[in-house]
Amino acid sequence: MESAEHAWIGDQLTLSFEDGKRKAAGFGLHIRLGGSFEYGPTITYGQGIALGGDFYGVVDQPISTAEDPDGVFRRGWFQLATPYIPHERSRILGIMEVEIKLVMAAYNAGKDPSKVYEEIGDRYSIDWAFETVFRYPRLSLKNFDHFGANAVKAYSVGHAIALDEARLAANEPKGSVLRQTRLERAYAMNAFADHFLTDLFSTGHLRVPRVELYDTINDKIVAGNLARTMHNEDSKYGLVVRNKKGEEWFAYGDKRLLDKVSADNRQHVTAAAQTSADEVWTAFNGAPVSEYGALKQIPDFDYLIRNPSQNFRALFKLNDPSSKLPLLRKELHDRNCQNYIGTWNPRQTLSELAKGAPTVYQPVRCLDFESGKFLGWMSVSSAVDPYLAIVPNEAAAHPCVWYFHGDDLYLRKDTSGGDRYLGLSGGGRAGWGLWTGQSNPVIINKDMTISLAADPKRLLCVDRLINGNWGGAWTDGTPNRFVIQIDLPLPVRIP
Repeated sequence: MESAEHAWIGDQLTLSFEDGKRKAAGFGLHIRLGGSFEYGPTITYGQGIALGGDFYGVVDQPISTAEDPDGVFRRGWFQLATPYIPHERSRILGIMEVEIKLVMAAYNAGKDPSKVYEEIGDRYSIDWAFETVFRYPRLSLKNFDHFGANAVKAYSVGHAIALDEARLAANEPKGSVLRQTRLERAYAMNAFADHFLTDLFSTGHLRVPRVELYDTINDKIVAGNLARTMHNEDSKYGLVVRNKKGEEWFAYGDKRLLDKVSADNRQHVTAAAQTSADEVWTAFNGAPVSEYGALKQIPDFDYLIRNPSQNFRALFKLNDPSSKLPLLRKELHDRNCQNYIGTWNPRQTLSELAKGAPTVYQPVRCLDFESGKFLGWMSVSSAVDPYLAIVPNEAAAHPCVWYFHGDDLYLRKDTSGGDRYLGLSGGGRAGWGLWTGQSNPVIINKDMTISLAADPKRLLCVDRLINGNWGGAWTDGTPNRFVIQIDLPLPVRIP
């Protein structure tokens, strides 16, 4: 996840202390022992999540693969608590605050912050590289701790250290400054560990074979960029995930946590982070913490490996352990391609991926407007007069694109033999018509609902299941018609 997203998660939490509960947002946690209680350095829980791992850590020594993982975590923590360069931490946070303000301005205005990130690009990454004397980009070269099972290991190591610190705090004299500051430091240490936990709610961090790409490709920059490409694809388009508790939801990844379509994922990641913080308080009070509750709430990797039919095919997947390279999806830009190859050129593949997909058409996710629940993918019925249908599997989706004709906007579907356009069919149904037939200009509203341009009060909706699929229609007062949102942003600003 991005820094602003990590910080947002931490700001949603509540921390327990002997004098009561406090909102984590804006509450400074002391990170050093001794010295002045009033003036010692502090960070908020959200800042701790954002800083851990990305900005502070041991270059070339991931926690998850280290011979002494506890020692590596503590060294990374010491960097944060006692920076080698004076004011380094405050300068990092100053740049981060600019990002946070831009992202939160969009979020509070009801806009998708992912659009802000498109405009930002790598602007702040360059600034952070200089402020950390290039430790920031060097950490990313072996950022194994942020992916899959390695992230579970890194979190577990840091969480255990934070719990031990909480137990040490409880041994200090009651009412003493040291008792309070040590508990605060335990929370701050746990926030550092929670960086790896919260990354596991970003779909770009779940099934990327990060270590295997690094180990099998000689050029480590190429390996990192290939991992980043898959990370970005999984983050942008999202995956159906399920945790050990049996809870299932549609999640997105980096840059999309605060988008409107990510309400479910926000709920799950904040619940897991709260569970993690609560266990610090549990340890402080002397109760055992035998199992880490947050790990029951993260997406289940085994479920993703089985590749449920709702999800597109991974760009890379693991092959036989004796293979030199992970398997590569044969059609790089076809996310539904089921064929994989084991022999491929990393540099050439990266070059082809950088060129982008040859077509602008893309599958369209549909959500219930009121609940935000995922309904399925935009498709077409099998009727002679085809109408819009919403199907559960992306493989059956019909890719679409926005099309401008003068000042009129149309939703165009990729159809062999001639494109079709969304319009008003008989009986108030939403049909796919030829350009000379039942095609109508539409309006994409700010809440990502669609209206007929000629009658904006009529919204695209679904009203019934037909052969297991939702049938599309336009609202007209008929009961049991449910308005839908679509996930297909305009390439220009929505007026």
